[in-house]
Amino acid sequence: MILNKIFSKKIVFKNVVKSDLILLDKNYANLKFKKINSHLFDPDKYYYKEFLKSLRIYFKSFFKTSFSQIYFRQLINKLDPKVAVGNEMDHRIFDFKKFYPKKIAICYQFGYIFKNDITYYKKRYKNKKVDYFFVYDLRSKAIMNKFINAKYYINGSTKVNEKLPIKNDKKKYDIVFISRARFPKKQIWKNYNNDYDKFLIKTISKYCKDNNLQLTIAFNSMRKDKKNYKGYFLKEKNFYDSVIQDYEIGKEDSFSLSQKSQLVICHNSNLGYELLFSECKVVFIDSLSCNFNYFNSHKGPFWYYGNSTTKIIDLISSIFFQSNKMWLKEVKKINKDLVKFYNKKKIYYNNAFFKNKLKKLV
Repeated sequence: MILNKIFSKKIVFKNVVKSDLILLDKNYANLKFKKINSHLFDPDKYYYKEFLKSLRIYFKSFFKTSFSQIYFRQLINKLDPKVAVGNEMDHRIFDFKKFYPKKIAICYQFGYIFKNDITYYKKRYKNKKVDYFFVYDLRSKAIMNKFINAKYYINGSTKVNEKLPIKNDKKKYDIVFISRARFPKKQIWKNYNNDYDKFLIKTISKYCKDNNLQLTIAFNSMRKDKKNYKGYFLKEKNFYDSVIQDYEIGKEDSFSLSQKSQLVICHNSNLGYELLFSECKVVFIDSLSCNFNYFNSHKGPFWYYGNSTTKIIDLISSIFFQSNKMWLKEVKKINKDLVKFYNKKKIYYNNAFFKNKLKKLV
């Protein structure tokens, strides 16, 4: 079974070239660097020389050591990078620091940390270590510095920063809905609430129809990290087709669609919170049964948790016709950490702050 998994990977018949920087998390934030020799680590590929060497070590160890760990170290030894970059949800950045304590490990925050996640974070990250951790805000720092030993920098969303500043393109879409439809074999957690999503999309569709607006849905199955899931797109399309008729499927990535929309509607998705960093007009609507919420109250100026069709339509209508300036004013009242980010946003454009720190280390 293990050997089948090992030999199912793609073999690359090229020599490994020494690099100053290695990106360990499939470059989740789509970071781009100028004049820096970098290597993108791909866990689904093996360089043939390092693969053969790792295989010999694996057999000599009588399978006691993980093959992926052996190969990881052989590749790093050959690349000999000065710096590694990754997010906290990808364990390799911590492995890198553990195996190579004299090298520099830079971590950036993957996503928003919900209150219900803190116990999980404590269990997963207690006593982990990196050199630098670029987090969303002071709240995230206060949570993570209890578990991960590092020098902390406030950076907003590193993933979003790479796309800033947003070009003020003409709005192409009226309302974009961010789909979270999933179809797991087992009901793992309450966020897989497709019944509520049916109710919500019916409500949104009716509002759009009554007001002659176009509804566009950003399919979850079209995300880059979901495209290889067999049959996912068809299941998601059938799901929405069974509930509503008049909608378009977004052909761009969810973030790009959102920036070109007059209003974005989402649940408590990480993308929704990322859109706040980019000052994109968004509202959050979800079920009361959802355990992962950004806000403590059930109702606020740009969110609502509940089953009232009237309250949902009132919220959508009020924000749709509200100016971005007025919407942003409400956001600033609720989240003071975002105010600090907005006030310094130019230093984060294209991750200038992050990259300037990194360039001094390579």
